[in-house]
Amino acid sequence: VKSVTITHAGGDTVKVVRQAPGADAFTLASKIPPGREAKAPHELEALASITDFLILDDVRAAKELDFATPAVKLETVTFDGLTLRFEGVEKDGTFWVRVAATESARDPALAAFVEANKGQDSAAGRTAGQFKAEAEVKAETAAIQSKTDGWAYRLTDYKTDKVRTDTQAITAAVAADAAKAKN
Repeated sequence: VKSVTITHAGGDTVKVVRQAPGADAFTLASKIPPGREAKAPHELEALASITDFLILDDVRAAKELDFATPAVKLETVTFDGLTLRFEGVEKDGTFWVRVAATESARDPALAAFVEANKGQDSAAGRTAGQFKAEAEVKAETAAIQSKTDGWAYRLTDYKTDKVRTDTQAITAAVAADAAKAKN
């Protein structure tokens, strides 16, 4: 995952990015309010794993829901060119998402990273081995889109909470000692 952007209907936006294909950690790229700081790296990583191991608690036809003004939009972009977009709405106290998959531009640094690391017995080598060729991404995009088009899903509560992450949830108040040191 290269980036995850969560946009709320009220305008709040959370964006985490991984700077390069082999980078270990994500950084918070969205605006941080004064007096707050990004939470620990594992909290940022949790946003990048929203689309991992999705358990769908329920499904219904998307046309039964009003997605004209989604409460939340989530976009996950990979280095190898897959973009997943979730749009979430509430209906009768239940949060539903519809999913769209599209192809996006491959990261310009990807080919060099894969060439330098693929097949190596290292963390970078294992990472390089996970990236897909353009044809594989195209096929995966089509497969996801064919399965999700026209449907809305209820995710587990844990995943729903992650999809709803906002700036307050992904930042913490700066500790008093740290705030004094900055002044």
